[in-house]
Amino acid sequence: KEKCGVPFHRMLFFDDSVWSDHCRIVSSKCKERVVVGGGVDVGEWGVVAQKTPNGLTASEWAAGLNKYAQQAAAIAEKAAEAQ
Repeated sequence: KEKCGVPFHRMLFFDDSVWSDHCRIVSSKCKERVVVGGGVDVGEWGVVAQKTPNGLTASEWAAGLNKYAQQAAAIAEKAAEAQ
C-alpha cells in the first residue's frame, strides 16, 4: 500500500495458492478505516480477495470483479447514508 499509494479497499487480490489461504490472510490483515467526502467515516474495509486454485480463469476473474463491485457499492451506500 505504501509503495503504490493505493488504499486497501481499492485493491483486488487473486491467489492461486493451494497450500495456504492467502486470501483469508490478506483480507483479514489488510484493512483500514475509509473516510470519504468531508471526513465521513464509512467503516473499516480491506482488500477484496479471490481464490484461483487452478490459475486465473475467466469465471474467477469475473467473480473477483463482482466482489470488488459489491464492496465499492457498499462503501458508496454507507457514504450516501451518512450525508
